[in-house]
Amino acid sequence: MPDQLGNRQDQHTLAHLSKLGSNLFDSLIKRFSNPLTARRNRFILLFTTALLLTFIILPKQHFFVFDFKPGDIATFDIRAPQDFLVEDRALTEQRRKEVGNNAPIIYNLSNRVPSYLTEKLERTLAIVREKRSTIPHTNNEEWRKLLVHILDTELDATEIRALLRINSEKAFLEDASALLNNLYQRKIIQDSKVFQTNTRRGIEILDNNGHIIGSGDASTNCLEIGDARRMVADWGYSGVSRPGDDRRISAVLARILLPNFFYNREASEIHTLPS
Repeated sequence: MPDQLGNRQDQHTLAHLSKLGSNLFDSLIKRFSNPLTARRNRFILLFTTALLLTFIILPKQHFFVFDFKPGDIATFDIRAPQDFLVEDRALTEQRRKEVGNNAPIIYNLSNRVPSYLTEKLERTLAIVREKRSTIPHTNNEEWRKLLVHILDTELDATEIRALLRINSEKAFLEDASALLNNLYQRKIIQDSKVFQTNTRRGIEILDNNGHIIGSGDASTNCLEIGDARRMVADWGYSGVSRPGDDRRISAVLARILLPNFFYNREASEIHTLPS
């Protein structure tokens, strides 16, 4: 008897739930069939479905978080939801050094040096001309202060007088410019020993704009700055008034010579970084 009573109650409950579900389903159908709200309801249904599916199938979802310490033993299999990159620092550093040791050294070849030096000479003669027109009587010490500032080298009294005695600025500057342009057809470096060491890794040569214009090795023909200065010491110029002034002016010019082929540290360091 109690069992029959229980079965009737269960049937009554199921019937009630079935009716409730049917009513709910009918209510949803009516709601979504209502032409006034159908568009909005379809959008809500679509958005809800998309959100639910995204949450379920998204591969990078982390549903569980575990906190392990070094030495802990896992009691079950753990699978990462994605791949992780674990850097081998020792191997990375080793490969970085290998790349750095094999990457070529970057050198710059500048064609602006001869014009830069010619401009120094032009400014020197211009200041001499201007000073003489305003203050005719200028002593050696005053000339030295003026000319050292322009030429970036110390001058003795004989060198100052040689510069003051130039009687044809145009002829002198034409000769000096031609000689400098001819000299700088060659690659002039600061230290040939350092250059020869760098050629073991190979040389890449850049122009003034940072574009590669060639390469170099131990056979690359270069002139050390000291040898270039000795060559300048024998130059002669037109427009010089007294014998010996050529040698004195050349001594000044030799001291202000600059390399036109030089190591580019920044570009070389960037070049050695592994990609």
